[in-house]
Amino acid sequence: MPNQDGIDISLGDYAGKQVLIWFFPRAFGNN
Repeated sequence: MPNQDGIDISLGDYAGKQVLIWFFPRAFGNN
């Protein structure tokens, strides 16, 4: 799926962002 610059974002990059979105709140102690 192209981003706003028309560059295809790899599935790996997308999955990585999803992991960060999941992980960061927990990293800051909001268990």
